[in-house]
Amino acid sequence: MALQSSGAISLADIQTEFGGSNPISLSEYYGVGDGSVPASGTISISHFYGQSNKAPAGSQTFTSSGTFTVPQGYTEVTICMVGGGGGGGADRGSQYGVYNAGGGYSGAVVSKTVAVTSGSTYSVTVGGGGGGNFNTSGNAGGYSQFASSAHRANGGGGGQTNSTAYAGNGGGRTTCGGTSNDGVRASLNDNYGTKYAYGGQTSGFGNGGNAKTGNETNVYGSNGGVGSGGGGASVRVHLTGSAKGGTGGRGEVRVSWS
Repeated sequence: MALQSSGAISLADIQTEFGGSNPISLSEYYGVGDGSVPASGTISISHFYGQSNKAPAGSQTFTSSGTFTVPQGYTEVTICMVGGGGGGGADRGSQYGVYNAGGGYSGAVVSKTVAVTSGSTYSVTVGGGGGGNFNTSGNAGGYSQFASSAHRANGGGGGQTNSTAYAGNGGGRTTCGGTSNDGVRASLNDNYGTKYAYGGQTSGFGNGGNAKTGNETNVYGSNGGVGSGGGGASVRVHLTGSAKGGTGGRGEVRVSWS
């Protein structure tokens, strides 16, 4: 509980809020609170008005794996995280057949409150995006995690060869990560039918990769956006060329406290 904002404050009041030893000395408390208490030099009782042993509210975003130290005075944090997106599927196809390619799935999105211990450190894992491959299905994305598997967001599945899953076509999605769109579908028409490649699924953190079709030597789907929109699918219909699905976007972990 914060110290009062006016009136008399005793040394005992300061010790109750911030701890310390006896006999009580103000010099024990250099730099405590929100920055109003000086870190050195002259210090007085008036510097402690409204001060608290609890750190200010804030947030931290992890775009790669690391560790999180709980700010002073907090016993719970809010987690918003997403696993890595799956890579897009790809199919070279045939001049005489219709071959579709599915977009990569987004990583799972998890939003929850987690009990923590003030001052303790917790591991944070950020999942990588799944790779796209030449002329075959995409790879799955990796999981993101806070502290343990009890607080995990799994990676998205890879897009499949000769498949409409995931059949992304630009639709929007809103999650704790924000609002973004699926990748856009692509198509190619010829005398033997229509070939489709489907965009990657959005996670809300970033757009899914756009799909690509064509008769070029090589055709590539777009990569999924930051925050793990699924990798866009591609399809190749020329007999001598290759197609490659886009790579899924990396995951992300956001930690906030208030």
